Amino acid sequence: MCPRRKAIFAKVVIRALISGCMSCFMTACVAGILVSSPEACHSNSFSNCVYLSNITDFLSPYLPPTPIPLSTTVKF
Repeated sequence: MCPRRKAIFAKVVIRALISGCMSCFMTACVAGILVSSPEACHSNSFSNCVYLSNITDFLSPYLPPTPIPLSTTVKF
């Protein structure tokens, strides 16, 4: 790119970041208006609901093995 125009690019990047955030917030507001009542997972339904209390059980096949805690010291 052009090093002489670095300040102009910096201003454009900040404006683009703020514009992107505002457009995401506006989309969320419209979605919140359209959804009158949120749907919840019921214990008696056979849907693919994921509860936050057991999210690690749900994602365990996709997560790497847990690392050794930093507090554990290894002596040689």
